[in-house]
Amino acid sequence: MRLLKLVAILALPVVSLSLLADEFYINNGADFDASKNSDVAVDQNTTGWVTELLHKYESNTTAFCSAAELAGGCDINTSGGADLTSFGAFLSSLGTNGVTDLSPFDTLDVSGPSDNDYSGSWGITFNFNVEGTIGGSDLVTDYSDGAVVFYYYDSATLATGDISTAVVELFTVDVYGTSNSPGGQILRGFISSFGSGSINGVAITDFFNVRSGTFASVLENQQDLAVNIDYNTDANLVTINDNGDGTTSLSGTHDGSVSFAVVPEPFSVALFGLSLFAIGTLSRKKAIK
Repeated sequence: MRLLKLVAILALPVVSLSLLADEFYINNGADFDASKNSDVAVDQNTTGWVTELLHKYESNTTAFCSAAELAGGCDINTSGGADLTSFGAFLSSLGTNGVTDLSPFDTLDVSGPSDNDYSGSWGITFNFNVEGTIGGSDLVTDYSDGAVVFYYYDSATLATGDISTAVVELFTVDVYGTSNSPGGQILRGFISSFGSGSINGVAITDFFNVRSGTFASVLENQQDLAVNIDYNTDANLVTINDNGDGTTSLSGTHDGSVSFAVVPEPFSVALFGLSLFAIGTLSRKKAIK
């Protein structure tokens, strides 16, 4: 009974975070086509105010159990997103991995907030490596650790033909948990660090902005940026292969959205601490059994 109460208490702040989403804009430092749409956040070098990044990606998962044991539950490691092993591999992976658009949409440069020619002149992609569990008849994944790293690219960076300069690291999201919603699963985390350098004269730390300031200034002001990464899995495109060595390989195609929320730092610390406590309690209970 105490364990059930703990889980219920732990779920409250998670649900609260899912209801929060701050508007943000992106400062490119360049007018790619924003002059065609006057709905900008600051000037023609910025997008308008948006609420989400829409994304798609491919994933590869190793489950540390046989295929027959998946429904019963086992540990997993999942990676995917943009392939940064070489410039050629990166270009090949772009078509199926990355941020596809900003939401609300910029429709024909006349309706909705400006996207400053997103996907035409510049783009954002990401890759990730996360750990957790899988189980149940629907093979639901539950991630509790790992990181998601976001990157920027444009025609100028791609023209270098070198993977070390083709993409610019924006920020890293440290993952702490997963929750389910009617629209799909949500990977939850907090921004933990930023890349270095600048984009078109704009410091990486000033690239993303909310109403209260840049992403970096939010962290400097004793607040945190919670990140909700909603992901949906196309069941028709999931492949499962038993490797015959006690592990199973799964691959899939996903889409969804990314949103950000400014939260007080003490709240995020408490949430992370409760998560660790709950995991520890569950582990001890399982060990006793």
